[in-house]
Amino acid sequence: MREETGEGREERAGKMEDLKKKRGAGEEERKGRKREGGEEEAKREGKEGETKREGEKEEEDKGEGRKVEKEKGGEGEFKGRKRAKDEGAAGSAFACEAQRKREQSRRAFDLQAATYDEDMKGAHARSLYPHVLSALRECAAALAAGADGDAFAPCRQTTRIPYDSHPAHIPHIPHVSRSLRTLHFPCDSHALGDSGTSCDSRDSHALGDSGTSCDSRAPHALSRPLRILDMGCGTGALAQQVLEAFPSCELSGVDLSERMLSRAAARLGSRARLACADSERLPFSDGLFDLVYCNDSFHHYPDPHRAAFQAWRVLAAGGAFVIGDCWQPAPARALMNAFMRHSFEGDVRIYSESELRAILSPWFSRVEWRRVGFRSCLAIAVK
Repeated sequence: MREETGEGREERAGKMEDLKKKRGAGEEERKGRKREGGEEEAKREGKEGETKREGEKEEEDKGEGRKVEKEKGGEGEFKGRKRAKDEGAAGSAFACEAQRKREQSRRAFDLQAATYDEDMKGAHARSLYPHVLSALRECAAALAAGADGDAFAPCRQTTRIPYDSHPAHIPHIPHVSRSLRTLHFPCDSHALGDSGTSCDSRDSHALGDSGTSCDSRAPHALSRPLRILDMGCGTGALAQQVLEAFPSCELSGVDLSERMLSRAAARLGSRARLACADSERLPFSDGLFDLVYCNDSFHHYPDPHRAAFQAWRVLAAGGAFVIGDCWQPAPARALMNAFMRHSFEGDVRIYSESELRAILSPWFSRVEWRRVGFRSCLAIAVK
């Protein structure tokens, strides 16, 4: 074997050293690449983890939101049901109280019928007779002038308006269709709470109609007799004076008290048509009457808005609703109204001028209020 020289050994050692350096560099390079790859993977894994956590948090927030929304929805539904229940209870309570007042009025006037025209019970009503008659004469004169294009002319534009002030809680009150003579009620589809289908006001069988057309859209032409309605006619004493003031008129009357109507029938005979009916649900077709009056009865109506609407409905365009009723100055009125809650005669409320105007104004185009003496008032509402 050839002996290696010192120069050869040095050369070989240098080569070995270069080889080791190359191997070391490659190893370092591999380690660097591996380290970089690990960092990138760690970053990628970190990002994926963060995205996952964000998704989980978002889902959690959505779940919490749905839970809150569900709770709110449940709470709102509960409140809605409770409100509906409360409104239903209030409506039921109003209906019961209204029916109680009507029954009280009916019983009280049944008891008073025999002596109403002479005793103190009817004294206030009798004191209003001349004032109501005077107002009816004024309105009749205005209607006659209106036929020539003068008075009440601005009031002739009439629109049928559905009545919905209290529809939700006002009960259906069946008509007492008994009457004191042969009558035919055309329909009562205009009673509040019904479908609102129009009853032809030209029906020749309508109560108080003689076959003459009574289209409420037509101007008043007083070539025919006046048609007058007495709301709460009682014993017919005022109706008798109305017949004397308007001899050719066609007079109808309604009252809740059958005994009062018996007295009225004996007094008026065949000159008037009478029916036992509720003034808040009149059994007459639209636009049938030229004049409607209510004497000393309005404060007995449990729902005066409904009664006002009914008077408006049965009046022809340009017709008038005359109310004679009790009145008191504010302090005395407050005291009387507090007492009326406990009345056994069906009294409901004494109205101030502003209250009576507020009841009539939604329906009538013009409302006039007058004070009569110290404890009465007169209101005239024109359709």
